[in-house]
Amino acid sequence: MTWIVAKSFMSGYVAVLSDVQVTWGNGKIRKDCLKKVYPVAPNMVACFSGSVDIGFLLLSDLSNFIQSKTKPNELAMPRHVAHEWYRRANKIFANQPKQQQKLGCSIILAGTSPNERLGDAPFERTDIIVFRNKKQFLPVFVPQMKTASIGSGSLFKAYIDFMNGVDEIKNMCSLMGAENKPGGAGEQLAFLASIILQSNPKAGVSANVHCALVGTNYIEQFPLEFNSYVDDIKIEHKMPKVCETYNEFKNFENELNKTIGAGVA
Repeated sequence: MTWIVAKSFMSGYVAVLSDVQVTWGNGKIRKDCLKKVYPVAPNMVACFSGSVDIGFLLLSDLSNFIQSKTKPNELAMPRHVAHEWYRRANKIFANQPKQQQKLGCSIILAGTSPNERLGDAPFERTDIIVFRNKKQFLPVFVPQMKTASIGSGSLFKAYIDFMNGVDEIKNMCSLMGAENKPGGAGEQLAFLASIILQSNPKAGVSANVHCALVGTNYIEQFPLEFNSYVDDIKIEHKMPKVCETYNEFKNFENELNKTIGAGVA
């Protein structure tokens, strides 16, 4: 189970926020242990929910597919990639073990266009594209400035209300007030999401948030860490050590569990 949120900003970048929890054994075991957002091109990241094994497999194939279509360091068009890749994703998913297929898999691809603008705006066009195994991975293109999400958290009322709220004009303007620092609006969104997660806990979704900011020719990633105070008592919110590769995750999983089955993000 997971909650991953992606939002475009008018200043020409996308923020992608993800929890880090994985669930085993029909929800009996939950660990904050996995980074779920990864660069797949110099101007794109992708992330997954559902089967961890299939998620890593699809992201690896997506990255290799983009590399096969571009020169070194060349930027690709996210929408072109989506139209050309989704059939591969559907075929790969169909060839996986039934046990893994039952866990499902959804992907978000987020990035910027290398040579397009939004109307007369001076900033690059951004794209957020969602693929779901239940829809044969047909790409769904999220309208500009709208918020998208995948994972079990995307069905939870408190999190839905949060996403709808940040799409309101007054709240968008408030977020953009943090853009005096490049990427500030995305970082502020991550902080607000963390507060929502802590205030509205849901089984299978972590309150720890990993943030990725994606612009043209740059990707910045960081764990959201901050201090809060309750009755003058300082509380440190720090990201635990998480697995950042498939091999790291499988080693962790093998140590954790040898009998209860695959992990679900």
